[in-house]
Amino acid sequence: MGEGDPRLVLFIQNQYEFVIYREYRYPFGMKPALEAPDSTLKTTGLTAFERRDRSFAWNWHYHSEMELTLIQEGHGTRLVGDHSHAYGPGELVLIGPALPHTWFSEHSSVCNRAVVVQFRRELFPEALQQLSQFAPIAQLLHDAHRGIHFSRETSEVTGSRLCRLIDLEGIHRWLALAELLHDLASEPKREILASSRYQHRRSHQLNSRLERVTEYLEQHCGEDISLSQAARIAGLTPNAFSRFFHKMTHRTFTSYRNACRIREACRLLDETDLSITEIAFACGFGNLSNFHRRFREEKQITPREYRRPYRPPE
Repeated sequence: MGEGDPRLVLFIQNQYEFVIYREYRYPFGMKPALEAPDSTLKTTGLTAFERRDRSFAWNWHYHSEMELTLIQEGHGTRLVGDHSHAYGPGELVLIGPALPHTWFSEHSSVCNRAVVVQFRRELFPEALQQLSQFAPIAQLLHDAHRGIHFSRETSEVTGSRLCRLIDLEGIHRWLALAELLHDLASEPKREILASSRYQHRRSHQLNSRLERVTEYLEQHCGEDISLSQAARIAGLTPNAFSRFFHKMTHRTFTSYRNACRIREACRLLDETDLSITEIAFACGFGNLSNFHRRFREEKQITPREYRRPYRPPE
């Protein structure tokens, strides 16, 4: 998790793209930035630190190290590969190497705080993983290439141990990490995040075309944008655009547009006191029943159930 101005997207290659992507909000189809390891990772292969900001800024990135993140304070959106979901205190996620990810909070007035542990896969070499006592860790590290979300109960049990890694050094830190990973590997309640088809390495030309469309969708998600309009933005015929969009996102255009609207609805549910009906119409849904149906398709819960963990009943 990188640092930066919470108002700006951190995927920046030069000063001109800094302006272009200033208001870009969701990075599906956007090329992630490679994050270089810090000096501690280079010398020891393992680092642990606390991240504290008033707001977590965009940092759509990947790195060669694995990352274990525990959210202690704050709310926002978590994106891992092609998966997105709201986050809150108690969030515990293991990210594999080269998997794009970010945690993003917007318009937050409270402190956002997280403990982050990054470690190189070489700390657990193949010879070690082949031993029976390390088999659970080996499976956990394999599953992490798509991201793993652990249950709230698991984070409550292991959270204090994760925080203590910050104060440990040398072999003691490695032993504590190995024990922690072993216990996480035995936890049955865990969710694999990114889809098995997800790939973030795409050509620059395709990326640019897709970015134009997805950026426009995110900025105008409350409007009735048709497939023909999106095709014109991409410079393709509707049929060609439909095939291209599905190949790149593994979604139909309508499904992706609805997902954009639901993500905006989640933000409004988290951060405003608007009624569910007001949010439905603000996000481009023509009627409340359609909004409830699409929300359940994306989140497997109702809007009211989504808001309940963070807010008192309406």
